[in-house]
Order: sequence, then C-alpha cells, then structure tokens
Amino acid sequence: MLLIVMFIVTEPGGETPSAWPLEPSAAGKAPNEAAVENAIAFSVYITEKGDTLETIAGKRQIYDSPLKWPLIYFLNRDDLMELGLPQEELPQTPLPAGITLAYLRADEAQKKMAQVSGMEKRWVVNIISSENQRDIYQPAIKLMENGHFAYIAEWSYNGKNWKRLRTGFFKDQQAAAEAGRNIVKALNFS
Repeated sequence: MLLIVMFIVTEPGGETPSAWPLEPSAAGKAPNEAAVENAIAFSVYITEKGDTLETIAGKRQIYDSPLKWPLIYFLNRDDLMELGLPQEELPQTPLPAGITLAYLRADEAQKKMAQVSGMEKRWVVNIISSENQRDIYQPAIKLMENGHFAYIAEWSYNGKNWKRLRTGFFKDQQAAAEAGRNIVKALNFS
C-alpha cells in the first residue's frame, strides 16, 4: 500500500467536484433578491435498509458515483454525527433505515459547476493521494467537521488508480496556500 500525504496547491485542468455545496439557509429569515437568485434547491432521500453514504451517492438518481459521498456527508454532517456511527468506515457503514438526508439536486449541481467552471483560475489543495480510498475517509470527515468542503477525484498514473482528497476552489494561489496551512494544522500533519 502506498499512501501519499501532501499539501500541494494546484491549478487543475478542468477537474471539478460534483457540486459546490452550500448549506440550507437559516429558517425564519426573509431572503433578499441576491439570496433568492443564489438559493439552492435540495432534495431528500429516505434511507433504506443496507444504505451507506457510498451506495446512496452511487445511485443513478442521486450522483451516480460512490466517490461523491462527501457531498451528502457535508450537507447532513450534524445529523449523521448524532447517530454515533463508527467514523473509521463511515462511508461504508450501513445507516439506519428511515433517516432523511438532504442532497443537492442534479440541476443545482450543474448550476454550481457552471459557476466554478466560469472562474478564470481555480486553485485547489490536494491533501492526500492513495490507491486505497479508505485512507481518505478519516481526513475527509475531519475536514468537513471543520467546515471545509472536501471532494474525491480519481486519477490514473502508470496503470494505477488513485483517489485524491481535495478541497477548493480558491480564487488565487495565496488563498489556496492559506487554506492548505490551516488544513495541515486541522489534520495534525507535520
């Protein structure tokens, strides 16, 4: 097993996560015009017996990729933490049936991707690259608990498939480097 832990600020070539997450707005507040224009429509999924974050994300009607489980976790992290499930394998841990989970609708994900794609330069922080996606679970969860959105990108090199834990997008290299330094501290990387 090869695990590469790194802090690299990169300017990706068209690599984007499934969506740029935004949390639902606080209830009871009257939205202004800008808020309405930028509002995000969430859908809900009710868990069934045997569902995991990865299997839900992998469903065709959700994200069609199990690697997109961080988006579901990010949007539902408080409720998921209350369940007391084992963090080490959380993306593959069966969830209790009947839990309501929010997820970003496909049309909203497309809208957010268009915003990211429209940025002149998109800077990301590559945190970990590993051939074993389980090496990414704990750091991804810890990042999201600290308010950073994390996503997983696939990468093939010399016939090997790698999973990359990343966060971004940042407007410039300086903002990405600053975020990277904060992430190194949050994850206790030396």
